[in-house]
Amino acid sequence: ADIKFSVAALLQAASELLGAGYQPARTLMFAFGHDEEVGGRLGAGAAAELLAARGVQLGALVDEGGVVLEDGMRPFLGGPVALVGTAEKGYATLRVTLRSAGGHASMPPTDGSDVHSQIWRLSTALKLLPPPPLLQPPVTDMLRHMAPYAPPWMRLLLANCERSRSWLANWLLSHVFRRLLSRETAALVADTLALTRLQAG
Repeated sequence: ADIKFSVAALLQAASELLGAGYQPARTLMFAFGHDEEVGGRLGAGAAAELLAARGVQLGALVDEGGVVLEDGMRPFLGGPVALVGTAEKGYATLRVTLRSAGGHASMPPTDGSDVHSQIWRLSTALKLLPPPPLLQPPVTDMLRHMAPYAPPWMRLLLANCERSRSWLANWLLSHVFRRLLSRETAALVADTLALTRLQAG
């Protein structure tokens, strides 16, 4: 649901190329799934089963993937890097109901018991209590494969991050991800919390 624009762009590009008489050297197939963040069994899995049943042998596969960071992942890498998308973490949805004494908007409570103040305290608590970062596969796999291209001072740490049982190494790398990199890479090492909907009434 979050990448409908990508589906539309691919189909529009194919339509325009066909209209212009373009003939690719090899057959191109488009497959769109709907459950890539929860295993992909009904999307990519079903497509793979169908192709196998028809005896189709693919020459290459290009997936949606992750983000492409043109400026690299400093301090790990200085050059462009493309992240391979694997699977999304699980999720939990919490519904919180806040109640306040009745009254009029022109005379709100002054003791902080109004719903607005309660929402502020709740959202502040979510921001101040983030889940602790932790390195886990396949992130450690990615770091290990990045090691040969990293600066010398970082290379040894990355090359051994998967085998390292040092809490210091884990803490250092995970906090670098969390604090110094983008929101996309920060989410690789910790769960995320977000307030997504407010409803009054």
